[in-house]
Parts: sequence; structure tokens; C-alpha cells
Amino acid sequence: MEHEIKKDGFYSVLEILDYGLVNASERTLQNYAKKYNIRKIDNFYRFTGHQVIILRNTYEKRAKNKAKKIEMAERNERLLVEKMASIKDVDLNLKIDATDDETITEIFTVEEHEQLQSLVYGEPSKIKYVEKLIDTIEDYRNQITYLGKSLERKDEQMTVLIHSIKDSLETIKETQKNMQQRNFIEAKEKGLDKKE
Repeated sequence: MEHEIKKDGFYSVLEILDYGLVNASERTLQNYAKKYNIRKIDNFYRFTGHQVIILRNTYEKRAKNKAKKIEMAERNERLLVEKMASIKDVDLNLKIDATDDETITEIFTVEEHEQLQSLVYGEPSKIKYVEKLIDTIEDYRNQITYLGKSLERKDEQMTVLIHSIKDSLETIKETQKNMQQRNFIEAKEKGLDKKE
């Protein structure tokens, strides 16, 4: 049973873990709270329900992206292994006759001879091709790692931006409230609040 997150509620790190609201470790949540100045109540970090929802969405996206990257790497590795296996599994069905002077005479058809030549002369180029594929896969892995880190930084920047906008809105509301109070006091001092 999934716990319903109340947007106006507060959740401690332990409550988040106990309810299974975010798929992250205790240390990760504490570091996140420290980094983004999450409110402390009774010396415990208290996330709002809205912050928990943002956290959950962020970590779900990270988990999906990581799983996708791993799946792509495994697929590429499997394809490479299959390609290498197909190169090694060429069966020429050669007929071999041994003579007394330890010379081996091979008898095969023209088609088999052509296969043998293509194998002998084509092998170095195939090895170079496989090495190039391995380098390309390594480049892809490096790019995936870089893009993953870049995406994490963008997520963190968006979270900081959301917190900044939220803080700005709270400041604007507070300023508006103070101005209303000041206007009311001035109206009272001038006697404008009384009906005639």
C-alpha cells in the first residue's frame, strides 16, 4: 500500500524511508536536505509534502535513466560478442590428407578456396573493425556517463530554482501583507476607517 503524500504535511528523513516515499538512502536525503537548506524542526530535517514529491520524481527519473543506460550498454556488449563469435565461427569443412613426409595436402572446392582466401586476407580488417567497434562503445559509455552527470546537475539547478522562486513568492506575500497593515494603520491615524 502506497502512502499518500500530503502536500502541506511535514516528513522527516526516517518517515520518508519508512513509508518508502523516495527510493534513496538516509545519507542521500540528509545531504540533499543540508545542501538545499531544508527546514530543521527539533534537530531533524523536515521536508514538506511538495518537496517529497519533487524528490520522488527526481529520483525516479534518475533510476529510469540509469536502468536505460545499463540496458543499452548490455545490448551493445551482447551485439559485439555476437559479432565477434560470428567472425570466429567460419566453418570451411576442409578435407585434409596427410602424407609420409608430414606435409598436409588439403582438397577443397573453388567456393571453399574463395572462402578461405576471404577469411585469411579479410581477418586483419575484421579485427580492426571489431577494435573500432569496441572504441565506439567505450566512447558511447563515456558520453552516457557525461550526459547522466549533466542531467543530474540540471535537476539540481532546477530544484534550486524552484526553491528560489518559492522563497521569492513568500517574500512578496510577506511584503504585501506588511504594506496592507501599514496602509490600515495610516488610515486609522487619519480617521479614514470610520464610516460617516
